[in-house]
Amino acid sequence: MANRVPLIINTTANQIQELALGDCLDLTASGIHNAGVITATKFVGDGSLLTNIGGGSAALQDLADDLTPQLGGNLDINGKIINGSGSIVVTGGIQATSFTGDLIGNATTATTATTATTATTATNAAGLTGSPAIQVASVVATGHIQADTVSVASTLTYEDVTNIDSVGVVTARTGIKVLAGGINAIGVTTSTSFDGALDATDLLSGTIPDARFPGTLPAVSGANLTGIEAAPTFQAVASGTIANGKTIVLNSDATVSAAATTLTPESFGTQATLADSAGMTDACMGTVWISDTQFVTSYMRENDDLKMFLAVGTVNGTTITYGTAVQFPGPVVRVYTSDIVWDTSLNVGLVYVGDNFNGEQKIFTFTVSGSTLTFTNTNYNWQTGGARNCVSIASNNKGGFCLQNITTNGTEYTLAGTVDAAGSVSVGSAQGGNGGFDYSVTVNQNRKTCGVVYNPDRDVFGQYVQGGAGNNGSLYVRLATITGTGVNPGTLTHVVNAHLDPGLALTYNTQYKCFVSIYRNYGNVNTRMRTWGVDANTVTTVDLNGSPYADMLVSSGASNASTDYFGVDYNPGTKNAYIYIDRSAGMTLCEVEFASASSITAGNSSLTTVFSGNGSRASSISANNTLGKIYFNTADESSPYDVLSKIMQAKIITTNVTANNFLGFSAAAYANNDTVTIKTVGNVDANQTGLTTASKYYVTNGGDLSLTADDPSVYAGLALNSTSIAVKFPFS
Repeated sequence: MANRVPLIINTTANQIQELALGDCLDLTASGIHNAGVITATKFVGDGSLLTNIGGGSAALQDLADDLTPQLGGNLDINGKIINGSGSIVVTGGIQATSFTGDLIGNATTATTATTATTATTATNAAGLTGSPAIQVASVVATGHIQADTVSVASTLTYEDVTNIDSVGVVTARTGIKVLAGGINAIGVTTSTSFDGALDATDLLSGTIPDARFPGTLPAVSGANLTGIEAAPTFQAVASGTIANGKTIVLNSDATVSAAATTLTPESFGTQATLADSAGMTDACMGTVWISDTQFVTSYMRENDDLKMFLAVGTVNGTTITYGTAVQFPGPVVRVYTSDIVWDTSLNVGLVYVGDNFNGEQKIFTFTVSGSTLTFTNTNYNWQTGGARNCVSIASNNKGGFCLQNITTNGTEYTLAGTVDAAGSVSVGSAQGGNGGFDYSVTVNQNRKTCGVVYNPDRDVFGQYVQGGAGNNGSLYVRLATITGTGVNPGTLTHVVNAHLDPGLALTYNTQYKCFVSIYRNYGNVNTRMRTWGVDANTVTTVDLNGSPYADMLVSSGASNASTDYFGVDYNPGTKNAYIYIDRSAGMTLCEVEFASASSITAGNSSLTTVFSGNGSRASSISANNTLGKIYFNTADESSPYDVLSKIMQAKIITTNVTANNFLGFSAAAYANNDTVTIKTVGNVDANQTGLTTASKYYVTNGGDLSLTADDPSVYAGLALNSTSIAVKFPFS
């Protein structure tokens, strides 16, 4: 039978037609009445009005697509099983005689939860296995709790515990209260403070800032203490033998020695020749020490266009070794007069020359490395016009210098200049311009009619100049101050009348802080010394104590008053002045010892011969080193006319005592290399004799104790009685 298609009335078209494929048949008001089977691909709706459904589960097999099926009554599965891959969600309760398989989720109330991820309320949670985390409000245990780790967020309370054994750190955030027995700790107990009684018997280290001690401290005995001195001492290794109770000084190598002096006797070295070209007649122009063992000397070839040379000399004991002489650079310098200085602060030397042949003044600078001398320029470093018959230069050892000169018509000028480590020179304008001074200088004499010397104690330059002529002359002196290249030459002061033919010489005594002038006595042939000083940067004829400076005899007589020339220099090591006198029979020496600025001891009756033979001329002297070494040279008047030189080692006493190295007194007698115990500041030495009680004593250069200070002044301490001295007490 063919398919039957429902017919519908199309009211619009007034036709009866078939139901179109895909359209629905609305039977809402009528329903379907059929005694047979109604078949459909699916049924839509809640099925609440279905009645008389038979055929078991097969009859409902197509209800699967209903998203929200509902039961009008109880569901009886008749002993069967509901299977599915999804879940059963029930807002009410599910009851069963048993549950098979794992229980996942929260079991709100369970008499026994065999396996539960979270059991919110469990009557019995026995038999737990694995490593579950259990969170409870409180745990009350009548037996033991055994766990690897127990974490309690609130308070853990337990009583009647006999011992707590912790293998780690026990931290109590509020405090630990021990009612009896105390705390026995092995190791270090650290606390920011301690409250209550403190027994410090076993306190091995550290401090107690605010410890409260009982009103009466227990007696303490040091009878059993060892290695503790009763008063301050110092230990060091001995250099040399040391007797008991000797004054002790610290050496530069950290050893200690007894304070003492060392005597170096007077001696002269073997004559050394600064050999020059054969047949050249030389004239010595000046010498300066650049260290305690080296000097630079200058000389001129008189019969070789007056060419100028410098040479470095090295001294070992009294033996001289010369380096290669170096001629002045640039065009030939024809020197009539010159002077030389060394600036110790810059290690650079300056030579001031009067080149009368070219009518110029020039300054050359040089440096020294080993025995090699090097000029800093290929020509002079400074030059100005004007011939000069006498020139002189002095350095303040701070990069400044002062120049003085006499023109060919007897006019005197003073200038100031600066030099740097590279040898660059700047010179200011000339000051002075006073006339009428001695200008009778010949090229082969090295005779000085003017001169300038630095006074480091007052930072001024002392100058001299001689006026007049012959045996009717005068010695004038003055003070010059410099600022950069500017100079204030001061006012010339007449000191004494003098015989002018030999010229003059000037040096400075650092011990008595006075200038020392050497001159030939007016009207006779005696060599004399005149001292003068500085007061408020003006020339004074009295010393700092008001005593007059003296005019003192140095040497009587001269072989030829018109040709005997001289020079002078002061040695700070010996504190003596050394005067050479050129004579027709050679060079002689006079050593002058100062008792004060106005009292000397000089060789009046006999002079020491330095060079002998056919005579000497155009000589120089330099003594400015701390070792007592004096350098002399002269131009030999006989063939081969070389420069002759010699070192004199003056008698000198040196000390190992300085202003700062006195430590105290030796506690016993010690041999070399022993460990010495020195009683130092605050201690008392009782090994002295002859002390005056309550008197202050000083350490002499020889290590003895004296009521007067030596040079340097070193305070030793206060005499407590005739045998005891409190070391460096009072401390001020």
